[in-house]
Formats: sequence, C-alpha cells, structure tokens
Amino acid sequence: MFSKNLELYRKANGYSQRALAQYLNISHTTISKFEKGDLFPNGEILVKIAKILNVKTYDLMKKYNDNFEIKIPYFRKKKISEVKLEYLLKKIRLEIQDFLYLDNLDKREKEIFNYTQYSWHNSSDYEASVKFVKKQLSLHFEEPVYDLTYHLENNGFVILQSKYPNYFDGAITYVEGYNNPFIIINDLLPADRHRFTITHELGHHFINFDEVSYTEKEQEKSINMFSSAFLLPDNDMKAIFGKKRTRISLAELGIVKKKYKTSLQSIVMRIHDLDIISKDYKSDLFKYFSFRKIRTNEPYSFSKEEPTKKISLVYYLYLSDILSLNRAAESLHIPVEEIQESSILT
Repeated sequence: MFSKNLELYRKANGYSQRALAQYLNISHTTISKFEKGDLFPNGEILVKIAKILNVKTYDLMKKYNDNFEIKIPYFRKKKISEVKLEYLLKKIRLEIQDFLYLDNLDKREKEIFNYTQYSWHNSSDYEASVKFVKKQLSLHFEEPVYDLTYHLENNGFVILQSKYPNYFDGAITYVEGYNNPFIIINDLLPADRHRFTITHELGHHFINFDEVSYTEKEQEKSINMFSSAFLLPDNDMKAIFGKKRTRISLAELGIVKKKYKTSLQSIVMRIHDLDIISKDYKSDLFKYFSFRKIRTNEPYSFSKEEPTKKISLVYYLYLSDILSLNRAAESLHIPVEEIQESSILT
C-alpha cells in the first residue's frame, strides 16, 4: 500500500514527483519507482517523506480497508478536487480507525448516545432549534456554553482533531455499526472559527430539513444562524447591545467575542438576525473588517478548546498496560519521551 499512499499524499499536498525528490535530495525517477512499487525507501527517507507530507510513517504504510464504511455528508468548502477529496477521506478514515481500535480496547462502560433530530419548518426556526438541542444536551437555553468541546465529549460525541489542509474546516460523520457520531475538526483553525465550526457540525447532526425544500446553500445559511444563536443567547445580546443600534464599536464586539468565544463576524451576523442592527450596517461592518483585514486575522484572541477524550483514553490504556508506549505516542502524534514524562509511575 505504500506506493498508492505516497502518490495520494504527494498529490494532495501539491508536490510533483520532481519537487518531492528535490526536498529529499534524490532523483525524481526514484520517486516514480516508489509509486510504481518497484522500489521501497530506507527508514531515513521514509521518515523524511512523512515529515514533508505532514503524515505519520504509519499513514504511509497503512493498508486501506475498503470494507470500512464512512459517510461524509457535509463539507464547509465546496470546491475540492477529486484528489484532495480522496486524500481528505483517507486521512479522516485513518484517524477514525485509530480511535475505534483504541475504543475497542477500553472495556469500561461508555456513554449512551440517544438523541432525536429537530424538524426545520421555516427560516425563523433557528431559535427553537437551539432550545431543542440545548435541552437534549442538558444545557441552559439562555446561558452561554463555556466549554463546548468538553460538554459534547461527555455527551457521547467523539471529537477528533488533527492537522488537515486549509481547504477543510470540519465535518460530522458516522461509522456503520458504531453508535456515536464523529466530529472531525482541523487543528489549524484559529480559536474563533474552531467553536463555530464544531457548533456548525452539531447543527448538521441535529437539524432535519426533510420538511422544507431547501437548497444546500439555504441549509448552510440556516445552520450558520443556528450556530450563532447557540453560542450567543438572545437575551444576552439584547442586554449587551440594546434592542436597536445604528453604530457599534469594535471594542464592544471584542468584549463579546472573548466572553462567548466566537468570531466578530458571527457576532455581527447574530445581532443582525436579532434585528439589533440593519442589513446595511451589517454590510458596512463587514466592509470595515475587510478593509482592516479583520476577516482573516481577527483581534481579541482567546484560548482554543481542545478535545480530551482520545488523550485520556490513550493514557488510560497505556497506564493499564493495555497499550504499548510506542503505540500510545503514535496515536497522540507526540514523542515517546512526552508520554513517559507526563505519566506518573510508581
């Protein structure tokens, strides 16, 4: 499988055979032989290839299991080439396979996942859908969610975070025969997009559009409204900004951003949805963000939430002598020394 994996990861990362060969200081014909299966790299070259292509050596050697069914119903980006999509699906598949292997070793009692969907009827349903979802997750409707990632993990969602290409933000997917859904998230996302992306995928899980004739674009817009409403409660926004505003300072938006841990752009969209600001002023704010390059690099940063379920699982298995040190380090993408240093052994 190495030959096919190398070709896939090379193309997905935008390297020609010649370009990859230059980084490795070998001939491009050698790369060609690798991909034809006529030649296999030594250990040193294998490690260098994995580093350049931002994968583990394990990924390059992994046998692709065609019987492992996975559905990826939603992507945040529309234009993904066939090669990039294949690479993305394979990388997600490997991450999920790794988690399922670990989860199968864990014989402790697991969370029961049993939630129902909300049937969307019209464009004003985003408030009702948030109330419906928060009630199922045992969250107070009118309070902000301060640690969304931790709460979802404790409610049965599996959140797997890894480094993906910048054309991918996140997705929610399901494995046949496994009860709990997987939220896949790009570790390279900034904090302000991280929580919004997770909430967006949460919306895709809970909201059912079967009763409306929505295009995919209309569904995405509705779920964005759900995401903003989920992170920014109605009463709080009206208490902070008032019922009507014609001008708002960047400082005010920054205070809300840091408290509710979401982007300035989602805050603007939310207060527009609540009719606190007009459509024209919303457009003016976004033009200002573009002029100040705030859309791509927002001020008022905060710490990003980190999934902990897989980390805790790996350490439990390792310290219970179920998982080897090398396998633990490989699963967490960290050196064995870091595992050893953080493990309290008596």
